[in-house]
Amino acid sequence: GDAATHSIGGLAFASDGSLYVSVGDASWASETDPRRFRAQDLDSLAGKVLRINPVSGVGYADNPFFDGDLNSNRSKVVAYGLRNPFRFSLHPVTGELLIGDVGFNIWEELNVGHARNFGWPCYEGGPNGSLAFGFSITTTACDAMFGLGVGAVQTPALAYDHAYGSAIIAGPILSGTSYPGVSPEEMAIGDFDLGWIRLVSVTQDGRASIRDWLSTPPDIGGITQMQVGPDGMLYYSFYRPLAPDGEIRRIRFGLPYNHAPLVYAQVMPDPSGTPR
Repeated sequence: GDAATHSIGGLAFASDGSLYVSVGDASWASETDPRRFRAQDLDSLAGKVLRINPVSGVGYADNPFFDGDLNSNRSKVVAYGLRNPFRFSLHPVTGELLIGDVGFNIWEELNVGHARNFGWPCYEGGPNGSLAFGFSITTTACDAMFGLGVGAVQTPALAYDHAYGSAIIAGPILSGTSYPGVSPEEMAIGDFDLGWIRLVSVTQDGRASIRDWLSTPPDIGGITQMQVGPDGMLYYSFYRPLAPDGEIRRIRFGLPYNHAPLVYAQVMPDPSGTPR
């Protein structure tokens, strides 16, 4: 059977009513598990983002790998070559996929786009392009892909190493309405291990830049999900692995928490009737 890690991560409804589902490579986190190669197999649901009918569970004829059978696995796939796409979001205007792919020992990726092969487990990370992954259990499984050159896979829009963050959580486009200085196209991403939330801008050529925004309190635990609420503000949930609790919090722009006091003067008559 499949491993107990890298399973279904995220769910999101698109504006057309279709349901997007992210699925990890269904292998153990160790690189010695050969099941991770299913991320490159379009007939497997592992290591993919799916787009399915939420009622029937079948794919759509306009999905990029539709083969004539709505119920086939490949007819449900819209992106593949992913390790652990634990969280993703959909651009509120274009519907584009914005995928946070949790990496192995060195790299975290933000991957953008439909109908793309993001390369795992043959490629991962890289500051300026995809890097060949030094997979130890075989020297041949990726040879055919390597022979096509790095252009055969989609380079991450953003990749950062584990000195910066080590478990990416892709959040939503913020739309710039509730937070001064935030561009309408910037999205929030978080890091489960390090606890920060930062802003990412993705350019039209599929590259991205990241900048600081805020850090959560060190005792908060791991950020697990972020969503924009009906009030336009960012909400996030967190989980403490060593304690049975968590919270949902809201980020609100305003004055410092300890506001200046407001003083009210009120005259009360003396109960004796004697002026004082």
